[in-house]
Amino acid sequence: MQMAFLEKLGETLVLTLPASIIETLQLHAGEELAIEVEGERLVLTRAPAAFRALWVTYRSPGQSLKPHVAS
Repeated sequence: MQMAFLEKLGETLVLTLPASIIETLQLHAGEELAIEVEGERLVLTRAPAAFRALWVTYRSPGQSLKPHVAS
């Protein structure tokens, strides 16, 4: 298990991942990740194209889609 850190940036919290995880998963700045909450866990996965399209709709003004929180 490795540690990640939350840092405050303005009114936002930023999650900082260890370089070893970034290298292993070949993550890049600006890459979109899907986030799910499972109890006390956060699960990050690369956002598939279908999710990215739905997310754009969700973030559009006037849309009423609700975020999914797994139980």
